[in-house]
Amino acid sequence: MVGTISASARPTQNAGHPALQTAKVRTGDITITASGAGNLLPASETALAFRTSGLLAQAAVKVGDRVEAGQVLARLDDADARAQVAQAEANLRLAELKLADLMAGADPAAVAAARASLAAAQADLSRLITPATAPGAVGGAGKPAQYTGGFGSPAGRP
Repeated sequence: MVGTISASARPTQNAGHPALQTAKVRTGDITITASGAGNLLPASETALAFRTSGLLAQAAVKVGDRVEAGQVLARLDDADARAQVAQAEANLRLAELKLADLMAGADPAAVAAARASLAAAQADLSRLITPATAPGAVGGAGKPAQYTGGFGSPAGRP
């Protein structure tokens, strides 16, 4: 509700006394508009990158969507990565079998070589199945990247 009462004093011709003027109070809406032109800038911006290259399988958000920390933004086709994990698991199993055979009575140099081969196979498998949020995996702006491949358990088996 808006109201105004105004009074003004104006000299009149009779005896120099001011005349009072009055008005009724009215109610109504006040409308104020403003316009402008300019560029909108985001509050923050972060460059993102996948840990590996590949084909984009899914884009979970569109340009301009609001996102939260930890939200999956996109997924890569992980068929090649799954094949690499399967190959690394096979190499690990083969190295374990070779070591077991050598432990049955081989010379110390052959055992040491088999152990080194086993350690290398374990490291390869671990590198392939360790999520990108592990220490050393970096996404945009020095922050951990979000792993979305879904390889299942730490052993690499779903």
